[in-house]
Amino acid sequence: MSQAAIAALADLSGTAFWIARYRALETARRSPLFRDPWAAQLAGERGRAIVEQLPAAKRYTWVFVMRTLILDNMITEQLKTGRFDTVINLASGLDTRAFRLDIPRDVRWFDVDTAQTTEYKRGVLRSVSPHCQWTGIAADLSDKAERQALLTDLSADARKVLVISEGLLLYLSEFQVDALARDLHAQPKVQAWVFDINSRESLTEAQRLWAKPLRSIHAHFQFAPYDGTEFFAASGWRQAEHTSIVGEALRLKRLPLGMRGMLRLAKWIAPSRYEGAFDSGIARLERQRTADVSMARPRPDADAGRPPAR
Repeated sequence: MSQAAIAALADLSGTAFWIARYRALETARRSPLFRDPWAAQLAGERGRAIVEQLPAAKRYTWVFVMRTLILDNMITEQLKTGRFDTVINLASGLDTRAFRLDIPRDVRWFDVDTAQTTEYKRGVLRSVSPHCQWTGIAADLSDKAERQALLTDLSADARKVLVISEGLLLYLSEFQVDALARDLHAQPKVQAWVFDINSRESLTEAQRLWAKPLRSIHAHFQFAPYDGTEFFAASGWRQAEHTSIVGEALRLKRLPLGMRGMLRLAKWIAPSRYEGAFDSGIARLERQRTADVSMARPRPDADAGRPPAR
């Protein structure tokens, strides 16, 4: 692991530059699956250095491109229904969906992240007009009281709220994810929640590749529940939709050749592993009527500190 990569990451905000660089690389392709005209400027030299220096970061570009594309499509489809008038994008990083997607003009869109990230993005996009009513919000999502107050405030004038948390849950423990799920469910106007969820196998691979640089910024890949989205049932959520990253990459002919070969082999000699390869993806949850308080996960000693917020 080069010191240059660790220096480029610097802190957890570096992951936002990392992901913006992937969007820039896709935008520069001859026939991109999506376009983000501001990704290259947002990622800057920092984002380029992270992708160049981190082990295997370039090799996994397709994963983050698929993640972005699936989320784009899922969010757009939900907003087209006219059901939601408010979007709360938690740990939004350098996301530009409010500026580049076809979103109804009257939708209120709140990008929530740290003050540093929010101010940086606001500065880069200062001359760009959003497609909807966009607001950048600086907040510490790891502070439970602040998070709960923010959700109450942003939901107050809403009819129905769609929440997005791209690239956030992976950094949290099961206790922290459960707490966030219950905070969201406590807001009656929050009707749906869209996020990426990883399989145990993909978590293990990500930890193998990137545990060391993440440790240098006091971050860890953690969340990949054995029961998938069933994990959220006790906190009042049920799965309404799931799109596999591997499945979508296969459909769009973006899965690397080596992985295609491994999948074909696994299909014949290890069917359970083949099926598991499709577990990582984008989920949309819908609220159920009640959460089961008795099923709340106890806080382990390892979670005594505050979780990172990307």
